[in-house]
Amino acid sequence: MLNRSSNALVAPGSLLLALAVTGLGGCLGPNPLFDTGSSSGTSTGGPTTDATMTTLTMTTTVMATTASTTTTTTAGTDGTSTGVDATTAMTTASTTTTTTTATTTTGATSETGALETTMAYGAVEAGCAILPAMDQPIALPNVCEQWYSAGNMNSGAGELGVDLMNESFQSRESRGLLRFPAQPSLVGKTISAVTLTLTVTNQMTAAADQSGAIWASEAFELATLADSVPALVGDAPLSGDLGAVSNGVEVVWDLPASTLSDPNAELFLQIVAASSDEVHYWNDTAPDESLSPRLQVQWE
Repeated sequence: MLNRSSNALVAPGSLLLALAVTGLGGCLGPNPLFDTGSSSGTSTGGPTTDATMTTLTMTTTVMATTASTTTTTTAGTDGTSTGVDATTAMTTASTTTTTTTATTTTGATSETGALETTMAYGAVEAGCAILPAMDQPIALPNVCEQWYSAGNMNSGAGELGVDLMNESFQSRESRGLLRFPAQPSLVGKTISAVTLTLTVTNQMTAAADQSGAIWASEAFELATLADSVPALVGDAPLSGDLGAVSNGVEVVWDLPASTLSDPNAELFLQIVAASSDEVHYWNDTAPDESLSPRLQVQWE
C-alpha cells in the first residue's frame, strides 16, 4: 500500500523509519529532566551516548587497519639464473640460483627483505668403483657402471651401484663416488643448509633396504683411478643411512653447512653401503639431467 501525498510516493516502511530516526534524535538530545550537565560519564544522558559512539569509531578504525595489511611473495628481479659453469674433461655442471623476497605493508609502512637464496648444481663426475680385495684389483668406474646398468632402459649405461658385498665380484664392496665443482660465488655467504639428492633407478634390482651413508672423501678423478678408491675423510659420515628406498624415488641427505666451508675448492663425496642389498642410483649420464646427483645450498 502506497501513501500519495504532495505528489510523492512514500512506502509505509520508509515513513516509519523516518519517524523512528526522528524519535531517536530526540532521545539523543539534551533532556533537562535527566541530564545533570556532568562530564564525568556517570550520568545516564549525553555523555554515555558519546562514549558509545567513540567505541564504535575505534572499532571501525582497527578493522580498517587490519584490512589494509597485505603480504606478497614474489620472485626476485632475477628469479633464476645460470651460475658457475664447471667444466672438466668435457663435463659441465649446471647451476641454478633462486632468490625469494617478501614485501609486507602495514598502513603506511613497507618492509622488503630477502627470505632465502638457494643454489642447485650437479656433479661433474658421478660413478662407482668396486674395491680391491686380496688378489682382486679394483673394478674401475667404467666396469662398475656397465655391471650395474646392464639390461636397463638407458642403453646399458647411466647407473652407479652401492653394495657392501657384490657376489659377482668376489663379495667385494661397491662405492659411489661424487665430485662437485667449486662455487666461488658462495664465498662470504652464511650457508644455512646443504642437501644432496640422488634418484633411485628403475631397474628391478635398484630398490634396497638401505640408501647408503654419505662420507667426505679425499680428492679424485674417476678417469685416473688406478689401484684403489680414495680414502674416506673423518671418523663418521656427513649423513647416515636413511633406510629402505624404492624405485624412482629421490633420496635426500641433509649435510652439515660446514660441508662447503671452502667454496673455492671442489667437493668430494662417497656413498658407502650399509648392507649387502645393492642400491642403484642414476649417475651424471642419466637419461634426464634432473635425475643426476645434485647439491642444493641455501644461505641467508
